[in-house]
Amino acid sequence: MQSPLWIKEFPALMSQENTHRIYFQAGVFSDMRYIKENTASTAAISLGYKKSSFGLHYSYSGFSVYNEQQMGFSYGQNFGKRWGLGLSASYITHNKIENEKGDRSLNISISTVCKISSSWKIYSLAEIPVTLYSSQKKTLSERYYFRIGVGYSVLENLSIGVDIAKDLRYPLQGGVGLSYLLAQHFFIYASSEIYPFKNMIGIGYISKRWNIEWYGSYQSPLGFTTSVGVAWKISR
Repeated sequence: MQSPLWIKEFPALMSQENTHRIYFQAGVFSDMRYIKENTASTAAISLGYKKSSFGLHYSYSGFSVYNEQQMGFSYGQNFGKRWGLGLSASYITHNKIENEKGDRSLNISISTVCKISSSWKIYSLAEIPVTLYSSQKKTLSERYYFRIGVGYSVLENLSIGVDIAKDLRYPLQGGVGLSYLLAQHFFIYASSEIYPFKNMIGIGYISKRWNIEWYGSYQSPLGFTTSVGVAWKISR
C-alpha cells in the first residue's frame, strides 16, 4: 500500500513497493482528530526511476489561532533486492502568536527496510529534530523518535507485524498489526498499541491507478480519530 504519508514519514518504502521502471504518484491524507482544531492534512508527490525515488510533501495542522506547517523533501534508494534506504528533511514553522515569533525547526529522518526473505521484513526509523529558532529555552521538548519492527507474511494475502518505538520524552511504546488482502484489491487492517493504548481498524482499495484508505482509531480517554487518504499513480 503506497500511502501518501510514506513519502513524508517512511521514504525507504517508496522504491521498495514499486516494481516499475518509472512511476509517479500524487496523494492527499487527512487525519481528523478527537479535537477538531488539531486536524492534520498532508499533500505529497513522488517520482521514481529504477531504484531511486524523490518526493515532496506539505502538511498543515491546527487552526487559524495556532497552527503548524511542514514542507519537506524525501529520497529513497534500493540496494539490490533486499535493502532500501530513505532520507527525509522537513522544515517546520509555527504561526506567530501576538508579539511572539513562531518557532522554526528542521526534522531529519532516516529509514531502512530489509527483506530477509519473501516472508520476512525488518524496518527501522529514526527522527531527529534541529531547532532553528525558539522563543523559549527548550530541553527535551522536541520529538526524538526511534522505531524498529518486523513484518511476516503468513500467507500470500495475510501479514502480521510487531514493532517497538521510543520517543525520548515518553515510555517505551509497542504495537502489533494484522492485514488481509481480499481479491487482490481490497484490504482490511487492524492494530493495537500500548503507551498510549490505542486500537485501530482500517479498510482500503488498491488498483493500478488508485489507492484509497480509511482508518478509525480509539484512544482512551481522548476518543475517536478518523483518517482518510487517496493516492493516484501512473507507471510504465
